[in-house]
Amino acid sequence: MADEWVDHFEQDLKHARVNRDAFRTAVHRLLEYGSVVATDSQPERRVYETITRAFATFDNYFRLMGCRLFQDRQLEYLRLYPPGARIPGVEDDGLAAEGLRERLSRVEAATLVSLRFLYEQKMAEGMLDEDQEAAIQLDELTSVMNTTLRQGLPTGLIERQKVLGRLQRLKALRVNTESDLESAENWLMIRPMILTLVSPDWIEKANQELIEAEPEEGDTDVD
Repeated sequence: MADEWVDHFEQDLKHARVNRDAFRTAVHRLLEYGSVVATDSQPERRVYETITRAFATFDNYFRLMGCRLFQDRQLEYLRLYPPGARIPGVEDDGLAAEGLRERLSRVEAATLVSLRFLYEQKMAEGMLDEDQEAAIQLDELTSVMNTTLRQGLPTGLIERQKVLGRLQRLKALRVNTESDLESAENWLMIRPMILTLVSPDWIEKANQELIEAEPEEGDTDVD
């Protein structure tokens, strides 16, 4: 029975013109990073196109693990949601298992929540660019973090780069690597993917946890 399932699975990949190596590369990329944005690089575009050609097959594969694969064709964006995650605009399938969730430090979680708040604010003001990105200055971010969550970005440049670099990896924002992160006037770009990364109910929960927690306390899960 198992051999028949594998044969059927491989036939689906063959019909979609996806070979084993391309399949493994795409799966490993999603499991390691959780997302793929075709416009970010040629390697990511190749992975995106591979998955798009056989989306149903990839989706079925990940559903066996309890995961969900989300695609935004307009933004050419894919995100792999862990078991139990709530996908904005998608009905809950009842899965509640833990695992594959990103563990964020308190400051990373506070930054992510603040970025989502700022993105929605810029979107309401009609201040998104043609790529649906929102430009903010670093001092806008630190102001929101300090006033609403009582948690600022690290003052040290290396620590600050580490936090922002982690959120870049999650596709929440872009940072101009040539910019001076020590300057409050440095510009950051909040990416539209943040809407599928941070759901409203997670923001409410995280806000409460962050406000009630002591500054040194634990980490926060993000779907």
